[in-house]
Amino acid sequence: MANPVVVLAGPGVIPHAGAVRRWAEAANLPVANTWSVKGLFRWDSPHHMGTVGLQARDFELAGFGEADRIIAVGVDERETPRELWALSAVTEVDPADLPALGSHPPIEPNSLYASLAAVIQPLYTSQKTPPSPAQVLYDLGGDRRTGQVIAARPGPTGFWLGRAFPTTELGSVVIADDVPAGATVIEWGSDDVDWSDTDRLVEVAGPIVAWT
Repeated sequence: MANPVVVLAGPGVIPHAGAVRRWAEAANLPVANTWSVKGLFRWDSPHHMGTVGLQARDFELAGFGEADRIIAVGVDERETPRELWALSAVTEVDPADLPALGSHPPIEPNSLYASLAAVIQPLYTSQKTPPSPAQVLYDLGGDRRTGQVIAARPGPTGFWLGRAFPTTELGSVVIADDVPAGATVIEWGSDDVDWSDTDRLVEVAGPIVAWT
């Protein structure tokens, strides 16, 4: 069963993150965040649909084409082109002026989150050598201090950071050419991790489309 209303949150929500969370919680809305807004909701929040805009089938698997209405909040066309996500009727909302909404039905699971989790979660505790990027990120997430920023540059490393890092705090993940001073920057060589696991994610959600 599809969610009748889904929310797509882009980088414009960052200054209004608290208000967006309260709004979504009050109306019982499922929220998909673009990769620059990881941590808007915790990875295990019932409102978190997953991180979208990294792979070609993200929005299809997240149920955007089955929704009656997509509410777009703070979306940046340069980060997430409209043709990827506007799969049904769209309402664009200013994150500083969120509309009053009544409570919606219980949130239904979506295929994107479940399908990716089926690949990524077993990799978190895998002991293979060289390790999966997911295993490295899981360990890094466990060691991360509150306020610490984990950064990577666009490309394979940035893709894995955006896809697999178990985010608990907004602003803790940055994927950019110019990373902030003081950030812990992830850079892997070709022999440091098992890149073949990328192919498994492509089988699930299609080619990588971010930064192309």
